Amino acid sequence: MKIQNLKKGTTLLEILIYFAIVGIVLLAGLSFSIQIINTGEVSKNLSELNNNLQFITEKIVNKIQIAQSVDSDLSIFNNDQGALSLNVEAPADSPTVFSITSGDLFIAEGSNPAVKLNSNLIGIDVLRFTRLTYPKSPDQIVIDITLSNNDSDISQFNKSISAHLSISLRIP
Repeated sequence: MKIQNLKKGTTLLEILIYFAIVGIVLLAGLSFSIQIINTGEVSKNLSELNNNLQFITEKIVNKIQIAQSVDSDLSIFNNDQGALSLNVEAPADSPTVFSITSGDLFIAEGSNPAVKLNSNLIGIDVLRFTRLTYPKSPDQIVIDITLSNNDSDISQFNKSISAHLSISLRIP
């Protein structure tokens, strides 16, 4: 007669292998989840930068195109913290001044209080105005602007974005 071993179960080695496999799968899943979250933060950051850049450049371009002249005395050219003062047709809006204060871009129209153009999450690192004048043609303003993220919570995702524009004043 044969004696059968009726003990069925798992050995310690099988349990260790099982936990090792489960650990590897969980680690891979966690790593993938973290990458997705990081990509979302970077995407949100770049979207905020792009939206601010588009709004700011459209505002500056619009004001330059309707300006009658540039006020050189109040403007700061060829400086990373530049300022641009424009004389416009409407007396209530003249002068229209773009300037940077503590990393924020402001527009002041006439005697109205200055209005901040960028969001609280975005800072202006560079705002450089260059004035180009040519005989028998309207003045041109070249703008170099660099925006970056101010959110210290996501500093590892901080990006910056730059633009280079050239706009002509209207023909007198």
